[in-house]
Amino acid sequence: MVCIYNFTTIQTLAKRFPQLELAESASIDALRGEFMDFKLSPIEHPTVEMYKLATGDDKPRPGRFWYEVGQMKLFDGEPRLPLLVRLMSGLMSIPASNADSERGFSMLRKVHTDQRLSQKQSTRISLMTIKFNSEECCHDSIFSEELLTSAKKATVLHNKKIKFQLLIYSINVGVVGVWLC
Repeated sequence: MVCIYNFTTIQTLAKRFPQLELAESASIDALRGEFMDFKLSPIEHPTVEMYKLATGDDKPRPGRFWYEVGQMKLFDGEPRLPLLVRLMSGLMSIPASNADSERGFSMLRKVHTDQRLSQKQSTRISLMTIKFNSEECCHDSIFSEELLTSAKKATVLHNKKIKFQLLIYSINVGVVGVWLC
């Protein structure tokens, strides 16, 4: 946890994640003060050692530790270490693995297949949005009759448009063929 690091590490992390808005010099100075306060404070809050000694179900996660640190207040009721807790909360929000992104690429490979190469990017984005945000499996989805009718009409219209474009192309290049309707 933080206690084993020096402030240079904390400062580097604050600058590495500008979205936390801790990289300005005033914030860095305040963060330095909070870090020193955290390192030098008497044991009035849970320590890293206490968490290391806990076993089994009693062993809390780092998020709980920083939640408790965030609950510490000054005499006037203001949070004692708000910048340090914001930095640590931001760092703990970084996924520990890339499983979610790999799952996303796997979904994309299923959506963007060789049979769907002419698909617009907006359609792929819509399909991916549905896949990511749907609570149920796609084969369990029940669509209204109105939606299905509308989709069928759009598909038929699209196919007619493609056939017409192919016919015009074949006439322009002089290809003679039999068109199936």
